[in-house]
This record gives sequence, structure tokens and C-alpha cells, in this order.
Amino acid sequence: MQARYTELKALYGNAMDDEAIWDFAVQGEDKRGRLYGFGNRSRMSKANRELELMEASPSDPSKSTATSAEQVKNSFTADEVSELIKKKLDTQRKAFEEEMAARDMRHRLEMDEVQIVNEYNNACFATLFAKTGANPPKFFVSPLYRFSFNFCLFLIIIS
Repeated sequence: MQARYTELKALYGNAMDDEAIWDFAVQGEDKRGRLYGFGNRSRMSKANRELELMEASPSDPSKSTATSAEQVKNSFTADEVSELIKKKLDTQRKAFEEEMAARDMRHRLEMDEVQIVNEYNNACFATLFAKTGANPPKFFVSPLYRFSFNFCLFLIIIS
């Protein structure tokens, strides 16, 4: 076997690797499916070596990528980049809109609570003034302030 291997090595040395030459020299594997003469790799059967290559492929690595699979850097086209950016901005915009809607709902609930408290306070003051017989104070509101307040309400209603 060794003589045949050296003959084939001299003939195919540059064209084939040592393992392929040895495989050719012994015409395949032994009865356990192993090749002799290559250290620890010779103790591994051909089927296991092929399985190892298949498992270590970059397309579907089932082994640790740190030791067996080649790392492939992702490269994106301009269209893919714009699509990824668009998706990210859409999700951020949607999250912002949801946050603003929740904030608006909280504000409306707080203002409803404030209105209930104000109505209670106004009722208490009305009862107090009715029992004491005093007149409630009158505050002067300028016509300009009343117009601007009504105009702001109008803008809020139409928006």
C-alpha cells in the first residue's frame, strides 16, 4: 500500500491532495469505512467526514459558527437598505403614534377628573354663598380675552 501511495504521490502530487491520493491508493476504505495514515482524521469514516462538511456549510450551519462554519458578512443592495430603513421608520412612527394616543387618553382622563373636582368646588362655593347670603365676586373679563378664548375653542373644534 505504501509503495503504491508513493508512486501515486509522485504522479499526482500537485493535482490531488494527500488524502485523495491515499484513498485512491487503497481503493476506498477499510471494512470499518476508515482511511489509514492521516492521524486522527484517519479514524473518522468517510460518511462522517462528508457529514461534517455538510454541517459546516455556511448556508445551514448546525455546528458552532465559531469553529466550523465560515463567517459570511451580509451585504445589502441599495433597495434592501432603503426597505430596511423604511420598515424601521414605520415601526418607530407607529410606536410614537401609539405613545401619543396613550398620552392623549391619559390627559383626557385627568381633565375629566379635574372637571369633576371643579364642579364639586363650584357647587360648594354656591352653597356657601347661598347660606351666607353674600354675593359671589364678579371678575372683569375683557371682550378681547373672551374673543380670543372663543376663537381658540373654535380652532380646537375644527381641527
